[in-house]
Amino acid sequence: MTTPLQARVRIRSQSAAAGTQGKGDPGDRSSRYHPPMLRVLVVLAAVGAASGLTSCSGTPEQALMGIGDGVHDLFVGHTNAKEETLRLPTTGVLSVDAVTFAGDVSVIGNPAAKETTVTVLREGTHGFLRQTESKESLSSIQATAEVTPGSLGPILVVRATTADPEDHFQRAHLVIEGRDLDGVRVRTARGSVLLRDVTGTIDVESSGGGVRIMSKRPLIEPVVVLNSEGSIDYRVNGLSTGNFDMQTIGGEIRVRSIDGGWLFGRIDPARPDRATATLGDAPANSVVLRTTEGDIRIAIVPDPTAVGAIIVDP
Repeated sequence: MTTPLQARVRIRSQSAAAGTQGKGDPGDRSSRYHPPMLRVLVVLAAVGAASGLTSCSGTPEQALMGIGDGVHDLFVGHTNAKEETLRLPTTGVLSVDAVTFAGDVSVIGNPAAKETTVTVLREGTHGFLRQTESKESLSSIQATAEVTPGSLGPILVVRATTADPEDHFQRAHLVIEGRDLDGVRVRTARGSVLLRDVTGTIDVESSGGGVRIMSKRPLIEPVVVLNSEGSIDYRVNGLSTGNFDMQTIGGEIRVRSIDGGWLFGRIDPARPDRATATLGDAPANSVVLRTTEGDIRIAIVPDPTAVGAIIVDP
């Protein structure tokens, strides 16, 4: 009889129910380039259509944004398969090890969750007049999810790979949600990372997007975030601790601390891109944050997750 810890489930692409999807992340340059004349045509088409639909679609700005997104997706060639979700009957403490060749990764702790879910969204961005190729390529993206025993408890191992020769036009986005997520490892490229209400050791390597870690649960274990071409947002409350070592190339470090004992260590006013600090009394855990072409923003606040979609200041 197979136990949940031994069960292995593959998420395979079924019939690719293709549709259009929103814009790719800012780091996905392959999905953002348009020839100059093409950009003009896109704008003119969107403006013209918006002017005729404002009476039934709300404000001109709303109509323009909606039509503009649709025209953008048409020319860029965004094609997405239907979301596929795997449901696992796990409610106890679970570590997460998620790796995708490219795409956004979200790991969300939810105390009300009655099971652990893994959602995979395959995406192709082959460009104008290549929508058919983009759709057909989605079948080459494979994803697996497996719960395996670990030295400190069960580990949810998620992998997304592709065999397509033009993998730079593809991404596989992952959304993982569970009741008690303790320990997270993420590897991705050309995508953003979100860790919300998790705890334990955190290890993230990513590029081409921002990394956002925000948790109402204390983070008192080692944290390592190595990013490039994107900002890092680290938001915790005063129950968390850490010996911080922060450095960015092409950005700056910003801190807001109103909850807990934050104390800067080495800081050079002439070098706002590098600093050390401590959080808490005699912290034993290290917090290493590195990025390029982005800022590092630290917020020590009572409710770390109370923040909008865009963060300018901590």
